[in-house]
Amino acid sequence: MKKRIKIVLIMISALVLMLSLSACNIVTELNGDTDENDDIVDNDYDYDYDIDNWTADDFFPNLSYAEEYEFQDKSDGYLNASEAANTVFNDLKDSDRIIDYNDNVEYTMTLIDVISIYGEDSYIYRCDGGNFSEEFAYSYQSGDTYRQDRDGDWVSLTWHGDDVYNDDVDNNGLKPSDVNWWGRYNSINYVLGISNYNGKSFNFTVDDESLASGVAALDPDNFYSAQFGDIIFTFDGEDTINITGKDIEYAETYFRSQYQN
Repeated sequence: MKKRIKIVLIMISALVLMLSLSACNIVTELNGDTDENDDIVDNDYDYDYDIDNWTADDFFPNLSYAEEYEFQDKSDGYLNASEAANTVFNDLKDSDRIIDYNDNVEYTMTLIDVISIYGEDSYIYRCDGGNFSEEFAYSYQSGDTYRQDRDGDWVSLTWHGDDVYNDDVDNNGLKPSDVNWWGRYNSINYVLGISNYNGKSFNFTVDDESLASGVAALDPDNFYSAQFGDIIFTFDGEDTINITGKDIEYAETYFRSQYQN
């Protein structure tokens, strides 16, 4: 009987010793006291990109990035969501679109959705800071930036030309507000509708969107010319618009039949 008790005590002692050694190893690893810990990589963490370590240039010290929308990153070869947020913020700041911008105010670009805008996957952001809060979009394939108008339509803020549009541009004494693109135009075969002209871009439809629709950007050097992809709109300033472009079915001359504003 005594022999059995002795054996049991020996086994208990050995078990306690093993548990003590394991506890010491765990504490050592948690404290980072071993050189081997530096080589440990957690490969079980599934992520699209690391928000804290992204490498976009010139990230403003008063700008932070957040996400309210979970998504699978498909921006292979393009800017990811955080890099695009930085790009959009820089453009908004440089074009004075952030009302009462102040370097001392903390701003946040928050990803709130990913949707398709005119056939392109686009990040939707809410820019908040001080009393400013507005939503913008970035189509990462084309690099187009959009803002939402009062009707909820996405209006392009991007011109694919040599120069960046500037609100102070004086086109030989002419200003964008002097040119009225709004209206309904008819050609022999089609009906062209132009709305939401804001001095930088306008929405257009051909046959009430059944054939084509989009947002055309104004040429900063010629307020009578606008572009949407390969489509060029040329306005005579009165009542006639010519649409030109390679393999464009509705490339015709349109005459205004109705004014809108």
